[in-house]
Amino acid sequence: MAMKHEEKIQEEIERGIHPDTVDHKAYEIVFHTLEKEQPTPLPPDFAIRVMRQILSREQSKSSSRDIWWLILGALSITIAAVVAMALSGFKPGLGFLSALSEFRGLIIFGACFIALLQFIERRLPGLKKVAEH
Repeated sequence: MAMKHEEKIQEEIERGIHPDTVDHKAYEIVFHTLEKEQPTPLPPDFAIRVMRQILSREQSKSSSRDIWWLILGALSITIAAVVAMALSGFKPGLGFLSALSEFRGLIIFGACFIALLQFIERRLPGLKKVAEH
C-alpha cells in the first residue's frame, strides 16, 4: 500500500500537480536535488587513490602481523634456550674477565679518551658537518 502511495505522489509531481502536503513537498525537494548536476565531479585519479589507501591498509595489517610473528619467534627461542640451560645444568662463567684485569689502566685510558673525543665533537659544530659528508 505504501508503494502505491509513493508512486501516486511521484506521478502527481511529474504531471505538475503540487498539493500542499508534507509528502509532496519532501518528494519535490528530493526530485529537484536529483535533477541537479553534481557540483564537484570526482577527480580522474579518484579510483587510483582509493586503491592505494586500501593497499596501504592491507600492508600495514600484514606488517603488524609480521611483527607479532617476530615477537612470538623471539619469545619461543628465548624460552627454548632457558629450558635447555636448565635441563643441561649450564653454569655461566665469566673467567675471561679476570684476564682483562691486567689491562685495567689501558681500559680506563681508552674510556677517558673516547669520552674526550665525544666532548670535543659536541663542542665544535664544524666537525658534525665534516662527519656527515
